[in-house]
Amino acid sequence: MKELKMPEKVYNEEYGITITPYITIENCQTIATYVAFECDTPMDKKVARDCHVLKFCTDMENLDTYMYSDLYNSGLIDTVKNEVINVGDIEMFEKELTSVEARFGKLIDSANTLILDIDKKLPKKLDVKGISKALGDVVGKLDIAQMNLEKVFTNADDNK
Repeated sequence: MKELKMPEKVYNEEYGITITPYITIENCQTIATYVAFECDTPMDKKVARDCHVLKFCTDMENLDTYMYSDLYNSGLIDTVKNEVINVGDIEMFEKELTSVEARFGKLIDSANTLILDIDKKLPKKLDVKGISKALGDVVGKLDIAQMNLEKVFTNADDNK
């Protein structure tokens, strides 16, 4: 197999910046995770995506000194994103991170971890009779509490 060639960086004369025409898979994941879990509104997500692309794919320094609206309105963001061949991967990663299946999977993992932790804390041999008696005592106390509440409400109705 021949040696793999990475796309060469592009110098943009209009803005005086060098653009890396791809974003690494690690940086795609970083951006997607940040956008998916730290940004609330569609605008926040767009700003975060765009600014991260500028950060990872250009040689621009001090990005935080620029107003986003200036970067956007000048056409700089579109110019950079048009050069980055896999910029669409970021949103694909975001969708995967926020999908119902992914969230449900995390919930199942958390539940399994909790169950295993509880299992470790339980005695190896359970006293079934003791547990049954304790549950019976709790149910009995609940019955007494319910009867007392009924008496209170009955007395309240009688006093009207």
